[in-house]
Amino acid sequence: MPFTHETKVGALVIAALGGLVWLSAQSGVVGTSLGTPASRHLSSTFNDVEGISVGSPVKMAGVPVGEVTAVELQPTGNAIIRYTVRKDVPVPADVTAQITTSGLIGERYLALVPGASTLSPEGQAILLPPPATSIPSAGGAGAGDVAGNFGKVGEDLQAMTGTLRTVLGDPENAQKIQQIIDGLASFANNVNAGSNGTFAKFDNLADTLNRLASRLESGDSTLGALLAKDNGQGKETLANLNAAMADLRGVMSKINNGEGTIGKLINDPQTADKIDSALDTLSQVGERVEQFRTEVDFQGYALTNESGIGKGGVQVTLQPRPTRFYVIGASADGFASTSRNPSDARGPYFGRDFGPETKYTAQFGHVFQDAIGGQDVAVRVGLKDNTGGVGLDTALPTGTAIGDIELSSDVYDFAGNNTPGSDVPHWDVKAKVNLWEKMLYAVTGYDNILSQDYGSPIIGLGLRFQDDDLKYILGKQL
Repeated sequence: MPFTHETKVGALVIAALGGLVWLSAQSGVVGTSLGTPASRHLSSTFNDVEGISVGSPVKMAGVPVGEVTAVELQPTGNAIIRYTVRKDVPVPADVTAQITTSGLIGERYLALVPGASTLSPEGQAILLPPPATSIPSAGGAGAGDVAGNFGKVGEDLQAMTGTLRTVLGDPENAQKIQQIIDGLASFANNVNAGSNGTFAKFDNLADTLNRLASRLESGDSTLGALLAKDNGQGKETLANLNAAMADLRGVMSKINNGEGTIGKLINDPQTADKIDSALDTLSQVGERVEQFRTEVDFQGYALTNESGIGKGGVQVTLQPRPTRFYVIGASADGFASTSRNPSDARGPYFGRDFGPETKYTAQFGHVFQDAIGGQDVAVRVGLKDNTGGVGLDTALPTGTAIGDIELSSDVYDFAGNNTPGSDVPHWDVKAKVNLWEKMLYAVTGYDNILSQDYGSPIIGLGLRFQDDDLKYILGKQL
């Protein structure tokens, strides 16, 4: 009994699903469509986790190696930070976790700091064994710690000046200092009396200074005129200086008493709180911007069963959080274009209704972390090619230089409105294989699996730009 077309298609689908299950079992890893590599789940306990939230980066030696997945408050008053680190990152056995800051008011992140014993006597790296999941913490280091150190320095200076004030204000100590000065004067006289020619130049210098002092005292020269008691201009200048100093003292007194705008600003205890709040807000904004990820993907492929028919489009993925993303895009339908081409009136598709030539996509996506075998699965729901649809994204690691093979499946157009003579959903299965720098990739799969007339294997190429690529391109243009 010959097999019908439907039976052959059903067998192909079952074989494809069986192959995917076998590959998943062999690899033991399933990732997301966003290219996230397999990760290792770790945790650390801290007394203070201020500035750390879900999505905050995890770095080692300044290189991003993972991200925070949860921050949990414990009954003891401490907080546990749970985070992931890529499995390809070697984690030393004596590593510690520390909350730190990029610059003075930069983003807060979790730093993994290797210890001093990272190598064995034979020179081999000592790594954290796979069963271990807890990393000891080493506290925090940031702008608050720097400010605290400045505060301690200020306290030390205040204590030093207080001690100096006490020493100089004591009458007994003042008398001792005077005795030291008298002793130095006596020593100078003795040296001068015992030397005939050695200090002759010093005598000449003293005579010169005496003459200068006489000129100043008599009011000769500009400086002398200013200092002379009987000179009107000198008295006026000194009076002006005294008045300016009095005004300055008055202004400083008002500021110290909290008068005026500056005085209220400096003496208001809420000013420091407002400044701290503003810095915290800026830090949070910076963290949100750092976490936001963008990808622009251009793709085109040919249907191998249909001569001259191809599809292509552009898709933008916006991911504000590790578990939330949005997809918008537009695609060109080769069937619809061919059916409207008047020069191909004798073609098999001419005059048929495949819907608009340009179709649009707008979907909401959620990443279910640790959904299968401790790994993530991404699900998309929304508009797919002008119809309602649902999609699933995953990835299979190859362990080679090409990286993960990204897999996606979409089911949409459930009533078959864009496929003439069909009442079954449109089901696509695709696989992406990186060819160069995660930007250029090959795409293959099967389009419209359930359609007997229009289903076909596909093959094509794609080009995508992620955050760093887009920043570089925009920077060049600006």
